[in-house]
Amino acid sequence: MTTATSTQLGFGYNPGLHGATCAWGARWIVTQDGSVDFVPDRQSMIGTPEEKQELISWLVQVGSQPLETLREMLRSREVSTRASREVVLYEDERGVVVGNTNASAGYFYVAARFWLDGETTYDVSLAAIKPGARLGNGCLVVAAAPLQVVPQRVVVLAVNDAIDPVEYITWEAGSLDNTYTGHYFANVVEAAQDFTERS
Repeated sequence: MTTATSTQLGFGYNPGLHGATCAWGARWIVTQDGSVDFVPDRQSMIGTPEEKQELISWLVQVGSQPLETLREMLRSREVSTRASREVVLYEDERGVVVGNTNASAGYFYVAARFWLDGETTYDVSLAAIKPGARLGNGCLVVAAAPLQVVPQRVVVLAVNDAIDPVEYITWEAGSLDNTYTGHYFANVVEAAQDFTERS
């Protein structure tokens, strides 16, 4: 593992730091079918020795949850290896794990850090998720609505019209409960019903 001497990670997702001076980062190898490989010599840390030890202890507690979330996001195509889109893989009361493929078609750049002073959630803009929008995964948004129980998340109904026959997909976007579930449908009626039940 390399240790950066500046405020930038040698490997990882620097845009996710938001000014943090202690962080861990890595470059994972990913495929669209959900494979995620961790390469030990493609990770780095910044921070004081004490800060790094505290962050490592937290990451040990977090375990494989960010990896599992990314695998599901890749399989469901919420994350595309060929489109740049920042996503939250995990967050709790102490910190957050975020990343982006940067449209690399094979890598996922990840960063983990503690919350900054005054920060309680990671702000991923959901403004782009609106009817008529073409998302990074190639899907066309048909409908989007905030979840009543968690307003910081939205439920999305989209169509993948790049395949024949077309496929309808519902999923939740946002990160507060660290879950991700995508459902796939062959017809719009079933997809719309699932969308209504979720929202």
